[in-house]
Amino acid sequence: MSSGATVLVTRNFEHNLDEIERFLTEADAGGASFDDLLDMLANVVVPHLERHPDLGRDFLARPALSIEAEARVEKLTRQLSVLTAKADERPDDQPADRPSLREYVMAHYVVLYVHVGDRVHLLAIRHHRQLSFDFDALWLGTP
Repeated sequence: MSSGATVLVTRNFEHNLDEIERFLTEADAGGASFDDLLDMLANVVVPHLERHPDLGRDFLARPALSIEAEARVEKLTRQLSVLTAKADERPDDQPADRPSLREYVMAHYVVLYVHVGDRVHLLAIRHHRQLSFDFDALWLGTP
């Protein structure tokens, strides 16, 4: 187990935070506060990942249950292989660290991140209600 990882935030993660803030405002998400999310990230999630970067479950260990999911997993695997190749380019006296795509499940959110070497890159975050279909909107205006 690694320790002392540096947690980095990607542009996409920041974009997702903006989307969550908008979502919470529009959805009136039952007491869920954007400030509470930011506090949880800063005071719980990031410190946990700094100490235990492999804490989240292995994202690619789950079976793909559709053709679309299978295609996305294949694309992610190819992207991770680029990181693996970079890890293999390290000098012989340094062991190569294989990248690991993981998800950290919180009470109301899911965080997708990659752990490679001594770094954790926060890739994406979603509120669990953003992961479902808005069935009411699907039938608006339908007879």
